[in-house]
Amino acid sequence: MRSFDGKPLMSVAEGKLVLPEDRAQKETRMLKVNNLWALCRAMENVLSDKVESVVVSNRLVKSPCCVVSLKHDKTANMERIVYKDANSLYKMPMERKFCTQLLWRLTAKKQFEINPDHVIVQNLATRVTISGDLDASIKNLINLLFETALISSDFIPEKPELHINNYIYQLIKNKLGIKKTETGDIKYNESAYTFFVEDNLQDDFIMDQIMVDQIKEEIN
Repeated sequence: MRSFDGKPLMSVAEGKLVLPEDRAQKETRMLKVNNLWALCRAMENVLSDKVESVVVSNRLVKSPCCVVSLKHDKTANMERIVYKDANSLYKMPMERKFCTQLLWRLTAKKQFEINPDHVIVQNLATRVTISGDLDASIKNLINLLFETALISSDFIPEKPELHINNYIYQLIKNKLGIKKTETGDIKYNESAYTFFVEDNLQDDFIMDQIMVDQIKEEIN
């Protein structure tokens, strides 16, 4: 079924979705596109082997970004079906892992959309504009955003274990103030035990200083 009541049906999971907008909305959107041009090009550079394009979205409201299929490509649900059928042929975990990575490379590149009104995107755009060069921290943030958007958009990452180990667990370690020394021993970063609780949207914060020794005793 491609149409209803004389109107064509379109999938919201496809990249070529065009939402209706008046002249004022279009002018506002084009202004946002110009402001985020540098960030989009930087993301395309970092994710060149994974995405066909990075565009400013007009469909996102709360999420900072999303991943969608290009027209006539497989949707996220169809990709999961293909992965499941292919993996059912293998019993060994390593065989399934290799099969997943092979299918991921054979899958068409996606379209990465960013929300121009989200604070994460705005902050990242400012950093890219100010620094000019893409340092390791910005590249890691871009990869983290893309991998997280893949999962939230129901796609399967090429290497889910890397997303968990390199990003999720590392964020948890940073929050706990855990870092490895040269000998491999765990060392506690005292500055990480100062917690900031957001009080309101005007960047007013309540600082709650927690005793380092007390937390160390609880962890030990």
